[in-house]
Amino acid sequence: METASRFMTPVEMPRGCAGMVSHGEPLLTLGSCFADEVGACLERQLFDVTVNPFGPLYNPASILRAVECLAHDKPVVTADLIESHGAWHSMLFHSRFSGSDRENLAEELTRHIHSLHVLLPSLKTVCITLGSTRCFIDRATGRVVANCHKLPASRFEECRMTMDETADAIVKAYKLLADTAPGLRMVVTVSPVRHRGAGFHADKLSKATLLLGAEKAVNAINAACAIGRLPAGAVYFPAYEIVDDELRDYRFYAADMLHPSDVAVDYIYSRFADTFFTPETLSLAERAAAVTMRLLHRPLNSEIAADTRRAALGAARIFATQNPAVAPALDRFISKHITV
Repeated sequence: METASRFMTPVEMPRGCAGMVSHGEPLLTLGSCFADEVGACLERQLFDVTVNPFGPLYNPASILRAVECLAHDKPVVTADLIESHGAWHSMLFHSRFSGSDRENLAEELTRHIHSLHVLLPSLKTVCITLGSTRCFIDRATGRVVANCHKLPASRFEECRMTMDETADAIVKAYKLLADTAPGLRMVVTVSPVRHRGAGFHADKLSKATLLLGAEKAVNAINAACAIGRLPAGAVYFPAYEIVDDELRDYRFYAADMLHPSDVAVDYIYSRFADTFFTPETLSLAERAAAVTMRLLHRPLNSEIAADTRRAALGAARIFATQNPAVAPALDRFISKHITV
């Protein structure tokens, strides 16, 4: 890919951002399913990252609503939950957070929100990925929803956010988080995933609106920071442009021709790393990835699987002792992915 990139249209990266993402500094990703992809890359390299804690959120209004929920530590009550297709759902969350028991789900989501709320004061960087301006408003509440959970279309009113509404949502989200996390840095990006629900022409218009809104928001945040009204600042990372201009080929899409392929995600992430990591962070990230790859390895011979796992865990613990900044992230990775 590095050689091939010489024949591509280079996209200019933001400058002066090295060090914005470092091991041991809490990081949050919010937004479309592309935020899951980038978050997973950060997780494998043992960054202290919380990945899309509400599930995929596609439009800026849903992202803002999630941030409001975190900032205000808003509990989920049973009255907030709706039933669809044999399960209970929250309009704030993706269906991956749904459950079969209404009261238990309300309690679990409330604990989940609270655990995220208490982490906010230590948050250093938030990465927001915008997917679409297309919103669905629940007629029963008048609120934008994160997911329609396969409820009847008649329950929702569809609308499109404007450039100003997009910018306003991003700025409000930043202010809410920065009030709790002084010195917060925000990375804003537009997802390269193509949305065909309303047609590809509509998706192009949506992406254009997001691009304009993102630029306006970043400029507004940085202008406020420059005169001392807000801490730190924001930067735009061109993930959409990398796929559209540098890769620019269906070879870099998955089989559905909508999502970037694994090769494309890896390439975008390498550009992200080059932009936001210092050389020391990049070196540690590469070594951390080797550790997690070994942890995830499953030998074909089941008789040696237990010994292989113990050896990988032992090596991982030594690595964390030598590099304390990755220790909390390693513990979470093992808890999430490894059966001990």
